[in-house]
Amino acid sequence: MSYEDNIAFVVDLDDTLIYTHSLNSDAYNYALERLGYPRINSSNRITKSNIATLYPNNINKIIRQKQAYFVESWMPYRTTLNRKLLKAISAKGKNNCLLWTSADRKRAIKIISHYGLNEYFCKILFDKKDNIVESIKRIKQYTSAQYAVLIDDRKEIAKPFEADCIEVGRLKSEKFNVGTWLIRLK
Repeated sequence: MSYEDNIAFVVDLDDTLIYTHSLNSDAYNYALERLGYPRINSSNRITKSNIATLYPNNINKIIRQKQAYFVESWMPYRTTLNRKLLKAISAKGKNNCLLWTSADRKRAIKIISHYGLNEYFCKILFDKKDNIVESIKRIKQYTSAQYAVLIDDRKEIAKPFEADCIEVGRLKSEKFNVGTWLIRLK
């Protein structure tokens, strides 16, 4: 077994492999306006949990409007592929790479299809990522590797593993600021 077979590369989708931040926020604001609610003006990413806190009774309606706007209207024009990251992971081989996302399944599948990402990953894991320790246990089911390189735009992704984790580096560009962390799986 080579060292490359001993490392799984686990890549997040939104704002890591594909830049979706501005379209995501615009889509939420479009949905809010369509349903008669005020816009949310924030430079931070608007999330489902933000919306659920503000409008718990209409969350499903808002999400449906948001997803339709995102995938049917603007996704091909307002998302950007992180070519630098894709080139790096493609060199690792499909069998060593997993795509890991908390995105809405329908939206994620549209993005994956649009960019032809299936050819780069042996598995696409849909996971809420609300308990990272449990998420890593699920990842372990799909790889025999002893280590994983988590590639994500959120620094807090590695917090539960601080004692057994090292930040390997960052991939930075105009739209992306992606961290890479090495963690032990076994």
